Amino acid sequence: MRNAPSVMYPAGRCAFHGQLLLALAVIVAASLWGWRGSGVDPLLWLITLAGALLWLLWALRAWWRSPVGRLHWDAQATGLQNTEAGAWFWLDSAGLAPQPLLGLETALDLQQVVLLRLRSVAAVPRWVWLQQPSDPARWLDLRRALQRASG
Repeated sequence: MRNAPSVMYPAGRCAFHGQLLLALAVIVAASLWGWRGSGVDPLLWLITLAGALLWLLWALRAWWRSPVGRLHWDAQATGLQNTEAGAWFWLDSAGLAPQPLLGLETALDLQQVVLLRLRSVAAVPRWVWLQQPSDPARWLDLRRALQRASG
């Protein structure tokens, strides 16, 4: 999209992401409960239960520590690649200076929830969830900017 407007959109813990983790935990718990009565070795069942609980704790920790900040598309700026007008920036909730991004990739697009992989100068990519209820008035502007980034 050629004329994507500048937009700043909040990112943070996503309700959909949390609900997805909760649904997975319920499925695993139900499976373990059903498996318990099928004559399986109790030690194996306990080891599997411990692994499931560790996964759940890790998943909850990852959800709780999701990056919080703002994703900014500046239609007038020049990006790090200097190929076209327009650049993406990440602004941490700590209020530090905007961090220019090398690019971003849409990993999951469910129309009202988007999972993005942000590539920055730092070696580690950042995964952020964006959801329409965070700022409904700016959602379509964000969608246009994301289409511009991918097209």
